[in-house]
Amino acid sequence: MSVGLKLFCFAEPCKGVNRHKGGGAMWKLPSGVSGRLVDIAPDRAKSLAMRRSKGQGVIEIIASLLIFVIMICVMLSISLFLYVQHATVSAVREGARFAALNPEIGDPATQADGIDAVQDYLINASQQLAGMQIQPAEITVTPPDPGQPQGSRTVRVEVRYDMQNPIPIDGFMHAFGTTGDKFTHMPIYATATMRYEE
Repeated sequence: MSVGLKLFCFAEPCKGVNRHKGGGAMWKLPSGVSGRLVDIAPDRAKSLAMRRSKGQGVIEIIASLLIFVIMICVMLSISLFLYVQHATVSAVREGARFAALNPEIGDPATQADGIDAVQDYLINASQQLAGMQIQPAEITVTPPDPGQPQGSRTVRVEVRYDMQNPIPIDGFMHAFGTTGDKFTHMPIYATATMRYEE
């Protein structure tokens, strides 16, 4: 298909309305003007159209790749969150089991030492399971209630951890005018309660 620039070549003025047939269409010329419709530089016009088409193609490819990379980062972030959450639940259960068998927690005189021992155990377990760097302040150990009868007392271990996502998804989200805070900081929470063995 030939693409060209259309230009009127005017001749001497005349009266009335002149019509010119070209390309299967009826072209209406201004009143009082005679002329003919010609093609000017079709090769150049075709070259400009091809350049414009190539530029649009490059932009579409870049946008598609950006969306694809963001989707991959989101999927990896969700997978990492689920893995760390599962590992945290396992570590908390191990910590609660250790606390239920720790005689120091049940004695008010040695209760503080027993809580420290549970926190240290949970920190080591979480680091081995998922490489997490949990701080003692993020671990809550509820010792057994001395007011309850023996055999029915429980001990509870709770972890609240703010995981930093190693995948730089926040930078990609800025390209769309938004932030990826939900994927940059992922709150991890797990709790376990077990009967205290006396």
